[in-house]
Amino acid sequence: MNSINNKHQAIPTREERSEQLRKSEREATRDARRDAIGTIAWCFLWMVLGLFIFGSSMHSTDQTWAPILALVGLLVNNVGVLVTLGLWFHRGQKRGDW
Repeated sequence: MNSINNKHQAIPTREERSEQLRKSEREATRDARRDAIGTIAWCFLWMVLGLFIFGSSMHSTDQTWAPILALVGLLVNNVGVLVTLGLWFHRGQKRGDW
């Protein structure tokens, strides 16, 4: 008899369904905000790392390594930020944010 009752669950009222939807929206907003903050932190990390490498080239007296360090610093900064933003966009699409 108990298995029959489990198959026929009561339909939630408007208030219950509204509360379920509000809770789901709060969780989705929290997840999206947390992901955005993490993405900003990673972009900042790539920027600082790229600037550190580029700054090292400014203090180098070796004419062979200075331009190489400058380009590596630019690449680390730009590629790191672009990949981070691309992954953030991909995660947002999978989540259904846009």
